Amino acid sequence: MISSLRLHFPSSDSDWTQDTDPAAPAYAHQDGIVRYEPILSALFAGCVDDASGRCRPAGAGQLLSRTAKLLRSLEAIELRPGVDGISVLASATEELLDPARNAGLTDRVGGTRTRTNAGSRSPELTPIYLLLDSLSAMDRSWTAAPERHARWLSARGAMVDQLLSADRDPAGDYRFANARTLAALRILLPFLEQRVAAHRDARDLDAWTAGLDDRLEASLGSAVGSASVRFLDAIQRDPQAKAALSDLASYLVDEAASDDNFGTSLSAGADLMQLLGDDVDMVPLLHALAPALATGTDEALAGGPAPEVRGAALDRTLGLLREIDRVDENHTLSLVLQNLVSLPADGSEETPLEVMIDVAAEVNRAEPGLTGPLSADDHAEVLGVTHDFFSSEERGLERIYDVIQNREITP
Repeated sequence: MISSLRLHFPSSDSDWTQDTDPAAPAYAHQDGIVRYEPILSALFAGCVDDASGRCRPAGAGQLLSRTAKLLRSLEAIELRPGVDGISVLASATEELLDPARNAGLTDRVGGTRTRTNAGSRSPELTPIYLLLDSLSAMDRSWTAAPERHARWLSARGAMVDQLLSADRDPAGDYRFANARTLAALRILLPFLEQRVAAHRDARDLDAWTAGLDDRLEASLGSAVGSASVRFLDAIQRDPQAKAALSDLASYLVDEAASDDNFGTSLSAGADLMQLLGDDVDMVPLLHALAPALATGTDEALAGGPAPEVRGAALDRTLGLLREIDRVDENHTLSLVLQNLVSLPADGSEETPLEVMIDVAAEVNRAEPGLTGPLSADDHAEVLGVTHDFFSSEERGLERIYDVIQNREITP
């Protein structure tokens, strides 16, 4: 171990080692482990000095003692007869580090070797090298945008702190500071275990796991994935939009709010997941809604030019809202919309918007007054009446516009 450290400890700045001739004296790979000294010191420290100079255990890495505690906990876990947690950890570590257990492993371009930090040699690829190379590539991609890199690191650190921070209880045991982390793990881990078991029973576990990265890449590189990234990037560059989106997200997950925001958001999210999985009903509905989001969708599907967002119904609606916001100094529309989706003070469990939708549906269904869920004919009738209201120049919204535009105000 000491010999290995001697070879890898110096960096390329070292003036007492060389990395050109392995047969010559003072040869070292110059990988630069020396740069990790502050991190290693913090990890192995049993205590850290506070402001008064007293060395306190709180805040220290205590790697050895915590590793010993982890190993004792793993030893007490029996996954199956003769296999405990330590055996699983050892096997996983070997899978990550041992080239012999990863024969034929290649990177994205088909390479079987990688380079060290100093570029002095080419070890065989292992999963840990692929992971480290990916992280290094991410860092290099930020070279031209140091300010955005700083924000990325800050956001990544905040997310880790939010999900993985731990507090020490009076008994000396550590617990997640965020109780939802443990709740999420109790759902996520059994789900992953079930997926692995299902594919093992189907005898396609290797093919399934080998295709995970390709499927993830396809999802992230899809139209929805790339558009989501562009949307978030645009939000990041707009301080007002960023603040508004942050306030909206905080409102939706606020557990202390009187309107049960978090419970409603959770239920809505679950309903949305179920809807998105209903391809039979959702695909035709999404096809029908597509023209509202962009013009030329049918032509694009037939091989024509790409759809155009500008000029579509959604774009015009957003433009109208921007104009209203510009002249609405008292924010009347915002208050009206807020009241529409807020629960009444009388304790009713339905918002005014829900009541209005229910009334419109019951009055305009194919057979008004009939109880029970809406049928296909009911939906067609309600949507037809809604279309007439928005488009009819005789008795719809267009007529209201005409009345307003031709009004005569008499002093």
